[in-house]
Amino acid sequence: MDQPILRSHRSATGHHNLLPAAETRGTRIVSFVPLHTLFAWTFGSGTVFWRIWPAVLLHTLFATAVVSISMCTALSLGIPNVMLTVLGVVIGFVISYRASSGYDRYWMGRTAWSDVVKNTRTLTRLVWFHVPLRLTPKTPEELSQPIVPPRNKDELQAAMKEKRAALDLIEGFAVALKHHLRGESGIYYEDLYELVRPLHGRAHRAHEHNGASALSSAAEPWRTRGAGSERDPLIPPINGYGSIPLSRTTSRSSQSSEHPLLPASRDIIPSLFGRVSADLIPFASHVREIFSFYRSLGASDSQKASAGGQGGVQRRWSVGGPTLGPKDRPRVAGGGDNIPIEVLRRLSNWFAQLEERGTVPGTSLGSMIGLIAALEDSVSTVERILTTPLPFVYSVHINTVWLYLFFLPFQLVTQFGWHTIPGVAMASFIYLGFMAAGEEIEQPFGYDENDLDLDMFCRDVVHADIARLKETPGDNVFLGSRHEATPHSAQPPASGDLLGI
Repeated sequence: MDQPILRSHRSATGHHNLLPAAETRGTRIVSFVPLHTLFAWTFGSGTVFWRIWPAVLLHTLFATAVVSISMCTALSLGIPNVMLTVLGVVIGFVISYRASSGYDRYWMGRTAWSDVVKNTRTLTRLVWFHVPLRLTPKTPEELSQPIVPPRNKDELQAAMKEKRAALDLIEGFAVALKHHLRGESGIYYEDLYELVRPLHGRAHRAHEHNGASALSSAAEPWRTRGAGSERDPLIPPINGYGSIPLSRTTSRSSQSSEHPLLPASRDIIPSLFGRVSADLIPFASHVREIFSFYRSLGASDSQKASAGGQGGVQRRWSVGGPTLGPKDRPRVAGGGDNIPIEVLRRLSNWFAQLEERGTVPGTSLGSMIGLIAALEDSVSTVERILTTPLPFVYSVHINTVWLYLFFLPFQLVTQFGWHTIPGVAMASFIYLGFMAAGEEIEQPFGYDENDLDLDMFCRDVVHADIARLKETPGDNVFLGSRHEATPHSAQPPASGDLLGI
């Protein structure tokens, strides 16, 4: 019998061993190690416990008072438990609606960022491989030859410089969109500034603190910062993620020494009350107004002015006084200053120049212009999620779940006695937990544990893909030794100004 021919299990170069197409089947013992303990699942930093613990504690203390009075005195506070069954069905529908609406917004945000990643990959690929290394159309001599000779080295390098700048702008779009959604205005960030060189000379826009002038003031340029300036254009005045200020301590600066670069992201460690959802606490707005009143008595005039200048942000329940929750919704994303759209306009302007030159085929150029429109659509989608909260009438009615928890100990004390206290505590944790979870994930662009990891999308996906693409050779790519310089009679025009090079 003929022996089968044994194929080599090494690559053609002989430097790499080839792995099998599939693992051999067999019995394997997989040790299961739980990643989270019960304590971490309940009280971890990413759970809703830290958002609802005051509300759970309040309902538990109230249940304790009701049970103590009923068990230790002659006064019986028990009522028939018919409402427990009737209201329980309604509460189930309410919680289901709140959780599903929050997750719908979360999934819409994730889908929009998936579209951003997909469209940036496609656009960078088209720019890198389909934009020829020419700054002028083909000459009659080149059209008559079956193989077009390369242009001179200076023109090749100029074309490659434009393409690299375009790839930087596309990456800068994703990074700028991340900061845009987090209410971090401007371009002076460590991960953004070097990518958007065409915007270095842009007029920086001022944003007034009140919502009525947020749009009109967006057209006013920043004044040059000097010793007597009162406003700092580096720190965005409208920040949708609480009152924690941005740190000025940075290790890098822009080309102009008056603009220190801010970190790419912030490490926010909220206080004990920093994550609390005040919307779930009964009469929280009244308590907030009382604290705000006493705080304003001891505040200076400048502090009162700055505290009253947060009108550009939508508050959930009250227009007066600070909220306890870490998330707010701006009425206008970025305060009216839209860096991602400006980046797309620069790219669109460059595509117009390519069309004027006549160097890029219409099929490739049309696809690139269509991708610009797709990226604009993604910006509109995430801005819609950011600036559109649940309607106020729905929010108010949904959060009346505390009425059900309020009557719960009266209906359980007769049958369960002292066991009513832990029962109410568990019911409060479950019901309010679903409400808080839906509220947290409906705006998934911030720094919370359960928000989308936008830094990972920009750093490990978009940046990594573009970095690998810049090292990929191709017919329309000049990497230094890919083509040899050939003298050419055509002189390349002064180009690249639209890309800031």
